[in-house]
Amino acid sequence: MSYDNDYISETKSDTTENELDKIRKLDKRYYSYVKKVFNEKKKRFRNIRIGLYATGDVGSQIRNAITGLCYDVNDVVGSKNEDKYFSVRDVTWRLAEKPLLFYYDSQEQYESHRNPTF
Repeated sequence: MSYDNDYISETKSDTTENELDKIRKLDKRYYSYVKKVFNEKKKRFRNIRIGLYATGDVGSQIRNAITGLCYDVNDVVGSKNEDKYFSVRDVTWRLAEKPLLFYYDSQEQYESHRNPTF
């Protein structure tokens, strides 16, 4: 029996989404935005909120854009280990005053999370 799983399920059921948003906003590299997505089933658009964790500049430890968890301690921006991940630089300026850098495990993870339109 895993105590970690018990703790996570209890915490998740006791915590509302608004409380989680307050906790996320304490992280200075957490950003979120609303995107319109077409719902094929209902044949209409709906708004979805997408939350992201940015990674800092050269020398910063690389973190996953979805979970906010840092990868291995040797995986830093500017190192050869950076090539292990799929990175995206957001230059739309809609999230911050400068371009932001996001890292994903794979291109598929990015596409699943951000639902980009090409």
